[in-house]
Amino acid sequence: MPATVLVFVVILSLLGSALSARAETIGARYEIYTGGFKSLTIQARATSDDRTYGVEASLRTTGVIDWILRYAQKVEGRGETGGAAIASPLRYVADGTFFGTHRISRVDFQRDGSISTTLHPANEEDDRTPVPEALKQGTLDPLSVFIALNRAAAGRGGPCHDTVPVYDGRRRYNLVIEDDGIGAVEKTDYTVFSGPALRCKVHMERLAGFQRNPRFNNQPPRVSIVYVARFGERGWWLPVRLESESGFGYVIGHLVEVDAPVRPLGRGTRPAS
Repeated sequence: MPATVLVFVVILSLLGSALSARAETIGARYEIYTGGFKSLTIQARATSDDRTYGVEASLRTTGVIDWILRYAQKVEGRGETGGAAIASPLRYVADGTFFGTHRISRVDFQRDGSISTTLHPANEEDDRTPVPEALKQGTLDPLSVFIALNRAAAGRGGPCHDTVPVYDGRRRYNLVIEDDGIGAVEKTDYTVFSGPALRCKVHMERLAGFQRNPRFNNQPPRVSIVYVARFGERGWWLPVRLESESGFGYVIGHLVEVDAPVRPLGRGTRPAS
């Protein structure tokens, strides 16, 4: 479940265009079902202009999954755009509870390239492998991924082709996103969206900071399918459907609320094979 949440939060980071001079804001809400039961709600909002960006999201488990995990978290990220870098993160904070225990990760990205991290509990207390300083360099936090993907998408018709180095304060991994053509999301009572959408294959390459427990480390990477579509005047890319797996069962995520109208996908896309 935590890995699936992480993937969806990162793909939720597609919430931004950062291509206009004036500030723009968009918000969306998602409901996640695991094994047929509603298990997680996500509320997210992003604001960006030609110089700065900010993203915040709140996540909370529901139902039987909440009784097991007792998971709630608020994540915030902000940074700058412009210059040679597609996105330059400044601060990332994840604050919440997991199994009823308070957890916080704070990452400050300095302009000189150095990175400082505040963790509670420390990675050593979590029985995690250390993250070497060299692996932290040139990384993005999970919420800053959205700027990188959207700015790159402007020149190639979509955000589904990239390998992004990510550091979230505890873990260092590469987020691998592959184009899987165009699919169709059917209209149901669970979602406000229906129609064509880009299909992104997403998986995580683990590098450091993960728990040493072989129960978690010996599992092959799970590939998630995330459908994304464009919304609003400037064409924000948002996820509209998630399909994945977890230790609790098959996972499906639905877009249930968005405060911008859908737009055509645009050129340069192809049907899914």
